[in-house]
Amino acid sequence: MIYPKYNVIYQICLLQPHEYTHSNILFNSVNKNLLQMYRIVLNNASDWDNTMDIIISKVKTNNEIPILHIDTHGGFYGYGICANNYISWPKLISKISELNKTSNNNLFLSLNVCHGLYLSNFLFGNPKPENLCKNCIGSYDLVVAHEATNRFMAMYSEYQSTYCMNDAIQRFMNLNTQKKNVFRLLNSC
Repeated sequence: MIYPKYNVIYQICLLQPHEYTHSNILFNSVNKNLLQMYRIVLNNASDWDNTMDIIISKVKTNNEIPILHIDTHGGFYGYGICANNYISWPKLISKISELNKTSNNNLFLSLNVCHGLYLSNFLFGNPKPENLCKNCIGSYDLVVAHEATNRFMAMYSEYQSTYCMNDAIQRFMNLNTQKKNVFRLLNSC
């Protein structure tokens, strides 16, 4: 697959205060001189719309081709900390689709989220599911935080070295092959 040259990562975190270790490690592993990365910590799920509006504005103004990396919990209800502090599927899809359209359908979505790919299940019946993003990497299953973080660090490191997303994805998928690979790459989801 042919990928554009991504020039920015937006890492959005919605976690409990004691859970930020792995998202901090990931953020600190990216060389900001080679690939711009912004880390946004949401205090609660209600911050989602405003945060995404800011990102959408920056992508439009700066003509960015973004990777949206999300670190949070996931389940049947959507993404978030718990059942009363979550971002529903319709809210997630609405803003992610808007960001994708702003980036000329080039958004790469990285989901460090248990059951993060349930997002794609919610799209069945949607007349244009391809508008969510160009590509999405995530899991339908439980995700182990340190293993997922190591995979994303390897992927972003490879991308910074080669600017080849195919190589970066391959490195991500081949890491820890002795364990069950719960991650999947969805194209034009």
